[in-house]
Amino acid sequence: MVTIRNTQTIITVHAYDKTWNEAEMICNQTINGTLYVEDSEEKRIVLQSYKDKSVWDTKTHVWIGLHYPSVLNSGTSFGWTDCNLQEGGFNNYLPSEPKDSATMKCVLSDKTGGNWITTSCDSLEHFVCETVTGTECTYDAMSGTPPTDILTTITPSVDVNDCHTQCLHTINNVTNCWAITYDTSNNLCTLYFLHDPFYLTTQLTSSGETTYIKNCYTNAVVTTTSSVATSVSSEPTQVCTEYTSSITSTASPSSSTVTEVTVSTTASPGTTLSTTASPGTTLSTTASPGTTISSVSSTSTDSSSIPATTTSSTTTITSSISSTSTNPSSLPSSSSTPSTTAASFSSSSSTTTTSPFSLCGCQCDFLSPLSSSFPKSDDWHNITIEEKVQYYVERLRVDKTILSSTSRKKSSAQDERAASKSVGYVSILFLAIILGLMVLSDLITFIQYLKKVMARNKTTQVMETEPETTF
Repeated sequence: MVTIRNTQTIITVHAYDKTWNEAEMICNQTINGTLYVEDSEEKRIVLQSYKDKSVWDTKTHVWIGLHYPSVLNSGTSFGWTDCNLQEGGFNNYLPSEPKDSATMKCVLSDKTGGNWITTSCDSLEHFVCETVTGTECTYDAMSGTPPTDILTTITPSVDVNDCHTQCLHTINNVTNCWAITYDTSNNLCTLYFLHDPFYLTTQLTSSGETTYIKNCYTNAVVTTTSSVATSVSSEPTQVCTEYTSSITSTASPSSSTVTEVTVSTTASPGTTLSTTASPGTTLSTTASPGTTISSVSSTSTDSSSIPATTTSSTTTITSSISSTSTNPSSLPSSSSTPSTTAASFSSSSSTTTTSPFSLCGCQCDFLSPLSSSFPKSDDWHNITIEEKVQYYVERLRVDKTILSSTSRKKSSAQDERAASKSVGYVSILFLAIILGLMVLSDLITFIQYLKKVMARNKTTQVMETEPETTF
């Protein structure tokens, strides 16, 4: 998930121990934010830079916003607190991670290398929150020129403020614009694209030019414990009701989803070019004097409407670019020379969907009888792999109570084998002997008792018949 960075984000480390759920509640209640969403290389660099000893000097693991969804969403993968799934997006797990999601449902940023490690949500750890303030990013003016190997795009611009605005709302492939230089004599804006928001502050080379470096991140430290309701649950409770699959996309100022396409062209003055480019393609720009070329963005549908198994999307790119200038020699050697030129770019790619059967490596012929009960195609392509697997599991599940093996456990069957009969006879004999010994023992005891009773009766009779002697 790549997000255009156009508003200030405050990243705060809380240097005291809380469970994952308590940490998320503190982020929500105290700074109207969430646990840190490290969903891109850019966000990883930012967090690791702040964890460095020169800023936070963090010597502990810290909770981030990645978690295994609650039992209501157990069919999905790990998700972020901004309700996007991690699966298919940026991955920073240690090689041995993630562990068993049945017990290890919350994620920490490692205190050493910053990799992700899973653990139980009731562990007590420090944590990092992020808050998007809604305030537009600022620019710091610095003397110098960025290195030449940084990805750049040159576009016409009305003034330096227009150049700043372009940088706020543009990415190239999966990198944000993090700096601009503005050619006042030719009204040209150079945009610099990077993963690292802090790179240019130390890499500018000496020159008479001014480079404006975008500043969107600030950091803070909180050491005083915030009071929240105690939560010792071993799984996350502050979670989303729905999750969205991660795709490489951006949010433009109009809230539509834009995929950046940089188109390469070679043109002579006054010509009209037709160029085909796929989303995410980056090519170098070459132009003859008197030609204006600028980057072209393609608009696609909102990310939530893209099927999970769609391999390519239909995209149409149409743009007309024109500019006027009469001083080609004053431009930098790496830029295009503007003149009055119209260029039209159009592109389309077919949409290919994946059959449910193609999820398996084999032909899956044994699944054919299930075809009549498949969901509608649109629904099928909008569910995750785990949900598809669960669908097959439910269709193939058998009620064990109606199986013949279950009924046989409750009944006896005739066995005509000689060995079985012999075992039966021996068992009967053994039981008979045991029973006989028990009866014999009781019989002997009973006979002895009768003898004692008879002897006692005889003695009583003798005493009754003898006459009494009088003195």
